[in-house]
Amino acid sequence: MGDRCYVYITFHGKISHRAAQALVEVLNEQGYVQWDCNASARSALEPAKADLAGTFECEEVNYARIDEIEAVCSEHGIDFDMEHTAGGGYAAGRVRFVGGERRECTGGDGPMIPLSMVLETETLASGLGNLIALARFMLADLPPLEVAPPGPVDLTKRPARVE
Repeated sequence: MGDRCYVYITFHGKISHRAAQALVEVLNEQGYVQWDCNASARSALEPAKADLAGTFECEEVNYARIDEIEAVCSEHGIDFDMEHTAGGGYAAGRVRFVGGERRECTGGDGPMIPLSMVLETETLASGLGNLIALARFMLADLPPLEVAPPGPVDLTKRPARVE
């Protein structure tokens, strides 16, 4: 179908084991696999391993929408880069989500900046400032993903009693 495309996502920063498990769950639900895997070895991720290094791909994403993944990333403070191929009626593009801020560029390799960011400002200087700020945001190196080990279990605490 023309409205589906390939999506590639790479996660960044240090996250908790709980966040990694939530991310693994949503990636499995959405049908993502690790991009570096052999096609014959592709299978669901193991939540216990929480191995989220590398890039994940899904070949059946409607309109490049990753709402469920983005919601988990927002809730747990997970940064990511996402690239998608063109689909029926829309261009290829890139999304970067860092520190809760989401920016998107479309059109091809590297950040494609809308010309309106420059032309629809009061001065050329402020327009160029917008352009430079977006380019810095989109091109800045991000740290690789690091998952913290699960925390120790406190056996002295009893679970709350449900009545």
